[in-house]
Amino acid sequence: PLLSLSERERERARERERRMEESGLNPDFLERSAISLRNAVKQGYLTKEGGKGLKRNWKKRWFILQGDYLYYFTDDAAKKPQGVAPLADYSHCEATSSSTAKYGFRLFSNATKDKEAGGAKKRVYLMAAAKSTERDAWIEAISGALKKIHNVQNLYGRAAERVEASIYMKLGETKFKEEKERDLFANVFADRIQKGRTPTMWKSSRPIFDQEFEFTIQPDSQTLLVQLKDQRKKNKIVGRVILPLSEFNDQQMHSGWYPIMPSVNSVILSGQVKLQCLFVDEKIQVRIMAAQDLSSQDSSGLAAPYVVVGYGNQKHQSKVAKKTLNPIWAGEEASFNLIDDDSIPIVVEVYSQKSDKADKDKDKERLGTERDFMGEVILPLELIRQANGEAKFYELKDKQREETGAASEGDIRLTVQLREAVILQDNLYDALFGVLMVDDMDVTKKFASVVVNKERPVAEALVKSFEMRASATHYVKTMTRNEVDATSDPHIIFRGNTVATKSVDMYMRLIGMPYLHYLLREPVQEIYAAGSKRSCELDPLRLDESSEKKRAVLLKKNLKTLVRYVDLIWSSLQQSFNVCPGKLRQIFHWVQSKVRAKFGDDTLSRYTAISGFFFLRFLCPALLTPKNFGLLDVHPPSNVARDLTLIAKTIQNLASLVEFGKKEPYMHCLNDYITKNFTPMKAFLDKLASIPTSPIDEIPSKRSTTNWGREMARVHFHLSDSFDAMRATYGVTDIRIVELGEILAILDEEAEKVGGKVKSRRFYQNGNSSRPSSMMLAKVPGLKKKKPKMSLAVSGNRPVANSVGAQHMRSGKDHPARRSEHSQMVPERERIVD
Repeated sequence: PLLSLSERERERARERERRMEESGLNPDFLERSAISLRNAVKQGYLTKEGGKGLKRNWKKRWFILQGDYLYYFTDDAAKKPQGVAPLADYSHCEATSSSTAKYGFRLFSNATKDKEAGGAKKRVYLMAAAKSTERDAWIEAISGALKKIHNVQNLYGRAAERVEASIYMKLGETKFKEEKERDLFANVFADRIQKGRTPTMWKSSRPIFDQEFEFTIQPDSQTLLVQLKDQRKKNKIVGRVILPLSEFNDQQMHSGWYPIMPSVNSVILSGQVKLQCLFVDEKIQVRIMAAQDLSSQDSSGLAAPYVVVGYGNQKHQSKVAKKTLNPIWAGEEASFNLIDDDSIPIVVEVYSQKSDKADKDKDKERLGTERDFMGEVILPLELIRQANGEAKFYELKDKQREETGAASEGDIRLTVQLREAVILQDNLYDALFGVLMVDDMDVTKKFASVVVNKERPVAEALVKSFEMRASATHYVKTMTRNEVDATSDPHIIFRGNTVATKSVDMYMRLIGMPYLHYLLREPVQEIYAAGSKRSCELDPLRLDESSEKKRAVLLKKNLKTLVRYVDLIWSSLQQSFNVCPGKLRQIFHWVQSKVRAKFGDDTLSRYTAISGFFFLRFLCPALLTPKNFGLLDVHPPSNVARDLTLIAKTIQNLASLVEFGKKEPYMHCLNDYITKNFTPMKAFLDKLASIPTSPIDEIPSKRSTTNWGREMARVHFHLSDSFDAMRATYGVTDIRIVELGEILAILDEEAEKVGGKVKSRRFYQNGNSSRPSSMMLAKVPGLKKKKPKMSLAVSGNRPVANSVGAQHMRSGKDHPARRSEHSQMVPERERIVD
């Protein structure tokens, strides 16, 4: 069938996602620019054979070998790679020679093994270098990377070959010193890769974003950035917060107020400059060698960089390097008279020439009249002496951040945690899963009770882990029953943010997104398409009309529009309960039965318990932030966002079986509509909470791309983080907590081995852990492993004994809870969680 342009784009996106799922590649890998790949093992130009069948051709490509991946780009400034080869899928690299590739070499895949296992055949790469020495250097570098990967695979299997780093971030309240109304939104970046965007907070002087993000980061990531923009001023940057990742190496939850600094540039600064500094007689010589990975400064993705070196009142400016992000100055020298004051540093600033007039007149190359700041390096003389004349790369910093006297624009409340999880072979998590399941999930409930400030990520990891073992429904039922048992007031049941309520939220998203799209996609797109032609505004103070008579006519018209949209969604809902996923209906039935059993005298709690989940936590948030739920491709403009807010308010009050009160008098005109639909709403909630007695045509859930081992690695991380709190709350002799400690310690030992071979730059720096955790089992002073029955670990002082689960782990036998199928590793997609 013929597809429209937008449909074609969506089809290509779906196909790309499918390929990513099959290959196990994170979509981040196809979004990384050449300049964002730092600390590469090797990089340079090669020619590569491309095409298919008889249509073979050779093209020059910029190759970068970093970690376990080989990237190739059109050039060294390309914004996206042409392709990425995950080296875990390849076996060896060897030289070859032909008439078309004199200094060629091939990268061979695990094709035979994959084909025998029924997998897809991977391509063989044929590349050629300009010289034999260059070819040999590439073969040596790639072979070294392959050997490291295969060593880990031989020990732990192909599923256990990575240390995955991720970031959890929550954006809260924003306070500006100059309190004025803004249409504010925030972008979140890891280095220069955007990871998420908040909805716009319209007409707010102190916006509260209340948005959570969780995303993976690359091993060489250096900084996080929160960029605040005012949509009212054409997305002008009004401030930013730069967070070095080194501040979060302890992997603890960091929460506090962070200063919003004024933004010097509209781009994120990055890169390094290579300098050689020498003391010669009574002079200091600074040789400007090169720079790399600079931030692009124009629409072409390039820049025209030059360097300004200052020492006291003395300055030197280098030549301009044109159209490059990796300039070479080949030792251009700046010489300064030595000042009799060691406190005065050398200041090296990098700028980009805005105008291209320098191409025509060499004299203008040194004027720098129009320029963009690209970063600076401050070199104290003591640091120069320590370098002892060695040419070194120095990281470029943002001048505004380094100026301690720079005034902030205000503050923003942020919660940030860096997490590094070592993903082990799936079967190594069987014992941990077993201890979470036994005794009516006793350990799981105790774990949930001590979780603070990370309910959502813990709930997500648990829900996904249990869902992959076909146990998520049982898990959610157990947690909600526990919540009901712990609540004495029916009016506040399920109102708090606990692991139990967040687990239901996550399960609804995991299972019910296609159903939500079925309900809301068409109405939301109709509201978005109407734009400014129609309005639902009922607040007289928000209307521009000055005439009271005309305002009354407009309010009547807007009320009619609002009721029409609410009725459109409400009518669709009433007819949809038989296409609601059966698993969700089971959960709602269970919740309603438990609430009725405990609060039988309360006539409303049986309904509000269901509406609190389905409407308050699922359907209405989708109306408020439709892009986050995939209902729109963009965040709606202010007028559409306001209409959706009024629609959501009306539906939420109807679902809660309450009329509008004193706080919003302009909404009182909807109370008749709400009360008239109380009885139909109760009937709908009862049907939604009933188990079907006959076959239903439910909307199927999406095929799961969850990797069980990956989610269990996160569960392992969170359990280790909360183990001390569990011991303090429930006692050190609790038999299940003792068994949990045994299993966690053994997983820590295995994770240390994999982490050591992968050489995570944060877990194992210079052979020592930067995190005081159980990952350092064998390195804690005073604790020795006993043979063969007992070993000790320290992560909350966990003793390791021979429990049943631990015996299964040591013997390699299958635990009874072990699943039969082995899911592929599919890295987590970027997402924004409301």
